[in-house]
Amino acid sequence: MMHQKKIKSFIYKSFKRLWFKVIYFFFLHKPSSIYSQNIFDQNSNSKLDIITIAFNNAQIIEYQIRLIKKYLKDDYTHIIADNSNIPEIRKEIYEICNNHGVLYIELPSIKLKPSWSHAAALHWSFKNLIKKRNAPYFGFIDHDIFPIRETCITDKFMNGIFGRVIPAYGAKHISEEQPYWSLWGGFFFFDYSLFKNIDPLAIDFFPKAMTDKFILDTAGGLWDKILSKIKLPDCELLLYKQVPIEEGCYIKNLQSEAYEELGDWLHIVNLSNWYGVSNLDKKLNSIYNKLENIL
Repeated sequence: MMHQKKIKSFIYKSFKRLWFKVIYFFFLHKPSSIYSQNIFDQNSNSKLDIITIAFNNAQIIEYQIRLIKKYLKDDYTHIIADNSNIPEIRKEIYEICNNHGVLYIELPSIKLKPSWSHAAALHWSFKNLIKKRNAPYFGFIDHDIFPIRETCITDKFMNGIFGRVIPAYGAKHISEEQPYWSLWGGFFFFDYSLFKNIDPLAIDFFPKAMTDKFILDTAGGLWDKILSKIKLPDCELLLYKQVPIEEGCYIKNLQSEAYEELGDWLHIVNLSNWYGVSNLDKKLNSIYNKLENIL
């Protein structure tokens, strides 16, 4: 009886994996229904394509667009890839992009848990935007990340990458015992030549279990085809620190009491309140005031 249950469980899990692969294949090939004119230009005139994955917040997109225009000194094209699931907000984000002359594309929907939905959005954008536009450099940023001083991304590349290098979950450091690493999936950039001759269906932006102990976060699935082939730079690519929203205070909870600085960029953290804190409004008001001041 127990043996039959194991067989049934194996068959069911195998069927679920196969069904997901079929659904995901069609998702990656599904065209966008709303997008800016010339977004699929085969020969991008800019050196760097920056793709923002937007999700259900139009105000934050406008802040990001304005701050990138003010402080980013790269020769870049900014594209908003809209992963929102509220039609009214998608319309609002589209109008903001049009008003500011920023390219917009509506991502097709796929029902996945949030972290997987984000990974799917990265993969669709790579296959259907980056591979077609062919800019020398490309990268992805979350919608709640903003430059807060003059900066240039392409000047900071080392070994074809730029971003915050993180070890696998389950390890504090990258070592001989745990050599696996990824670039944090909310802010990461690549030299396009690393991907040029690789089938976009052969790469993976989902988290990846390297062993029973070590797991790479979102975009860790790039390890096999991309990351494992890159020599990790000897120095830190991107300085990282946590900053309290009230100066001088001790940070007990990053989600409610602080934001992150990634070099010249500010990351709000927990904008959608996925962590479930009670004082998020206070945090956001503090950060919005800071963004207004630096604009």
